Amino acid sequence: MSKCPNSECGSDSFEAVKANVKGMKYPALFIQCAECKTVVGTEPAYYVPQMLQDLAKSLELPPLP
Repeated sequence: MSKCPNSECGSDSFEAVKANVKGMKYPALFIQCAECKTVVGTEPAYYVPQMLQDLAKSLELPPLP
């Protein structure tokens, strides 16, 4: 199981927090320790394939593979 890299923490509980980042057009998801808030990674806040599926549905296009 993954553990927080902060040697003073060591928690194995994480959370995703959406935040705006200066200089970026879209928000990012920060994967961080739920206890001490040490950031361990980032991901795009929006999942592009799902956005495309939603757009296709709203335009009444056939589902994408």
